[in-house]
Amino acid sequence: MLKFFVPLTLFVMAHASAYAELVELDVDGHVALADYDRSDDPVAPLVILGHGTLAHKDMETIDLLHAAFVERGYSVLSYSLTYGQDRRTGMYDCAREVHDITQQDAVTQIAAWVRWARELGHEKIALLGHSRGGNQVMRYAENDDDLSGLILLAPANQNSFVNSVTSLEESAEQPMNDLLIQAEKMIAEGRGQEAMDIEGFIYCQTGKPTARAIIGNYQDDGKFDTVTMLSEYPKPSLVLGGTADDIVPDVDLLFAPAASDLARVVMIEDADHFFLDFFAEDAADLSSDYLDQP
Repeated sequence: MLKFFVPLTLFVMAHASAYAELVELDVDGHVALADYDRSDDPVAPLVILGHGTLAHKDMETIDLLHAAFVERGYSVLSYSLTYGQDRRTGMYDCAREVHDITQQDAVTQIAAWVRWARELGHEKIALLGHSRGGNQVMRYAENDDDLSGLILLAPANQNSFVNSVTSLEESAEQPMNDLLIQAEKMIAEGRGQEAMDIEGFIYCQTGKPTARAIIGNYQDDGKFDTVTMLSEYPKPSLVLGGTADDIVPDVDLLFAPAASDLARVVMIEDADHFFLDFFAEDAADLSSDYLDQP
């Protein structure tokens, strides 16, 4: 059963894209955007596409996948996480003075889009998450028994998390344990959205993360381990990697412990992390084969 309940308000308007309507959704006080195409087939699955770190729905990877799934007869929704902004477009602005986003925020927004889709009448819903978005949809999926599919495209995993922790330690010149203790103290004092006195956050070289951003991105809650979560996922799933990916390399080796009759792991030859051009078609073909299984 679905365990997330989010107040939401819906607006739909024409979108400049050749494919989609632009949907606005009020989630936790901010207006989120998504591109939406509804198939002429009333029983076609809806594929919800989640982008990677600090990215957005209009990045080329997501745009190509969106078009590819539409061409294959699916309904498709591609969302942009708000990152605390209304109607956010383009890459997250690293020039912001304060960074206040978490993986948990992403799960809340995914839950809102799934709820919106179900209220619109979509009975079959599959999630596809790219890179960090792969970890985010995995986090969501473990609490929703009614999904029709789960596809992880070059998904972030425990190695990605460890690299991120190491990077912040080097930038802050402090051990992560000390930073977490400081952040937890600030949160206990009701100062969770106050900036900490350190620079750097994920890929951003400047700007100060809030205490909740430190806890929500750098405290190991066990849910950055996408491999372990997938190995415990009780329904069929698909993991796709690229043999030329140098950002999340060796997906087949990383996810080997999760591979089973339920979790299929497939490598796309010569694809890099972003699956551009015909590699997006390959990913859509493999995903379609998986989704069309009885």
